[in-house]
Amino acid sequence: MMKITSAIVLSLAMHTLLVMPIAAKNTKRLNKISFSISKIDVVAPKVNEKTVVVVSKSVHGKMTKTAIKKKINSRSAKGNPEADKYIRSVREMIIDNYTESAKAKKLKLKGEVLVKVQIQENGSFDVLFIGGTKLLLSQLAEKTFKKIKKFPAIPESAGMTELQLKIPVKYDFSK
Repeated sequence: MMKITSAIVLSLAMHTLLVMPIAAKNTKRLNKISFSISKIDVVAPKVNEKTVVVVSKSVHGKMTKTAIKKKINSRSAKGNPEADKYIRSVREMIIDNYTESAKAKKLKLKGEVLVKVQIQENGSFDVLFIGGTKLLLSQLAEKTFKKIKKFPAIPESAGMTELQLKIPVKYDFSK
């Protein structure tokens, strides 16, 4: 009888340890109801190629500069399943790095912040613009993007070497 009760207690303890992290992760996701991203728009580049200067050293020790024109996008993002998949992964990464604010909750702020991001081929990015009607929400969006060190690299199958995105981030702390 003693072995059965100790087995049950051990089983319950193990079950609690295994289920607790899953439950904690789900509650973290539920707390993000006040944060959402609607449709991400791809901004078409103004020019379809950029000039890259390559500096090389010749056998005789002379430095030479060669200008190479490199295509930015060989395919459009519209109707491109690889680009759509990549944009979904960017969206998930932003949601996973969401930043909360006790002050925004206290003030019950609600609003939208527009963020423009330029993503390079290797996944590094520059935030080009952050703007919204409420300064605190814009600061929250900025903190969220600072938490993200780098996005995943743009897959070659997407046919793009750089990508500019307009991301509308919605906050609702009025609940």
